[in-house]
Amino acid sequence: MGFYDLPKAERDALVANMNERLLDDLRSGGDDYPLEYFADEDTYIRKTAYVAIGRIYYAHPRLNDHIIHVLQTLLANSEPRVRQTVVNAAGEIGKTDFVIVQQFFDTGLFDDHHSVRNAVIGLRLTGPCSAIATGAGFATAGCAVSSPWMYARKSSTAIRPP
Repeated sequence: MGFYDLPKAERDALVANMNERLLDDLRSGGDDYPLEYFADEDTYIRKTAYVAIGRIYYAHPRLNDHIIHVLQTLLANSEPRVRQTVVNAAGEIGKTDFVIVQQFFDTGLFDDHHSVRNAVIGLRLTGPCSAIATGAGFATAGCAVSSPWMYARKSSTAIRPP
């Protein structure tokens, strides 16, 4: 049954359970639940998971290094939807801490699968930005990220907020 096939009360309970499981797993040094949720076929389960990872990153700074490590590990997963969700989670973190997650966008931009590349291309740069997407990735100064605006070409293309 899909996320939006559930009644609202059940969706709310599912989201709360996911948030709790993710936080507990990350606190214990694990990565089982991020992988489980990032690999889910339901887009809204994956979205709930990547938004939760972003919230946990900001609410529990002592977990930040582990969260980045988990995302790095998952970025090497063979499943495209897992890598796509990693890029989305990095986008949540990158809204205020772009430099720490820039590597995920640089890698995802040249992923073999279109959905991972599209996740990077769908990010929106905000704030006082100067960014250039080049063949080598992003060059940034003072950028934050949100969705869904940004396009990149392999040639040098200036990317500016609308």
